[in-house]
Amino acid sequence: MKKALIILAQVMLMLALTGVAHALPSSVIISNDLPPIGDQGTIGQEDMQCQLWAASYYMLTHYIKHFEHPEWDLTNPQYQFSPTFLALAPPPTTAIEKLQVAGCVDLAEVPYDANHAPPLTSTQIEAAKPYRITGADTLWDYTTISNPAPPYSTSQESILSAKTYLASGHVLDVGIKASHKDFPDRYGTNATFYFDPTYTTGEVLGVGHQVAFCGYDDNINPTGVGADHQGGFLMVNEAGTNWNGAMHGFLWMSYAYVKQYVCVCSAITGIVSDLPLIVGCDKYAGKVGDVVTITGDSFGGERRATKVTFNGIVATNVIFSNNSIATLVPFGATSGQLVVHNWEGTPSNGIEFQVVPEPAMLGLLSLCGGLLLRRK
Repeated sequence: MKKALIILAQVMLMLALTGVAHALPSSVIISNDLPPIGDQGTIGQEDMQCQLWAASYYMLTHYIKHFEHPEWDLTNPQYQFSPTFLALAPPPTTAIEKLQVAGCVDLAEVPYDANHAPPLTSTQIEAAKPYRITGADTLWDYTTISNPAPPYSTSQESILSAKTYLASGHVLDVGIKASHKDFPDRYGTNATFYFDPTYTTGEVLGVGHQVAFCGYDDNINPTGVGADHQGGFLMVNEAGTNWNGAMHGFLWMSYAYVKQYVCVCSAITGIVSDLPLIVGCDKYAGKVGDVVTITGDSFGGERRATKVTFNGIVATNVIFSNNSIATLVPFGATSGQLVVHNWEGTPSNGIEFQVVPEPAMLGLLSLCGGLLLRRK
């Protein structure tokens, strides 16, 4: 049912982008469906940290909550994805590419540390794989142009595309320039509700800072002259709740500003399923103590509620990776369903496994041998 709803949402998104769907609502706000406002430290001082916060903590966390796990409580760090994991994950270098190749784990597993985080463990690397994204859509990108200098010329169609994604439940990853002297609550400037500056050519250069869009409103500034100065996108920063005064970490950016000075905008379009799936075993029958190798996907790493059960009996000797598990048939196991449970305790599909009893004579000899050892 959940997958069907995701497919339906994606179909509606494509219809909207091609102009077939009904007109978009005039206002969409999804800020209440985000994790708490993040804080990377002093903006611009930690290399790449803002990019990692925008992509993992805001965009990925919201995507999985909205499309995969509506039951997740995003105030719990176990359900907030970690910028530090993404920083330490192996190349490629961009946050979106890292999410595609490595995935991500949560802040409870890898807490945020801009400078002194320990190396990732093999368990953490495996635990991230069920949260790899399968695609991202670039709505516009001026960073690929040699020496891109604003003002840009983002089309009305691209703005419509961004609004359509937001209306379909996506948070957007965007690049701005936060180091300009007029940027709100920075370099001594005042906090502001609606950001709609007028610059001369060349005053604002490059990207510099990565944030997220979590809403839009076509009439957020009703006294503005023209639609581009009346409406805007709701931006969420990663500078803590004290940033931008009464906005507590948020800022409305006019459509006019976004068209000219937001140089990149992207959205996640798909993710692998994090539900554990058993594909097969190297054997489907065995005695207590036999080694069994289970193959499949989205097992993750051995942490929290992970376990393997043989007809309800938990195996105590287990070696996890995302695609393969080695375990021993546990004492007391009987024939029935072999099941893998992931870090949340979610069970996989079951496969039939037959526990072969020891022959009676071998069992008696084993008992006698144990008694003799005790006498000695």
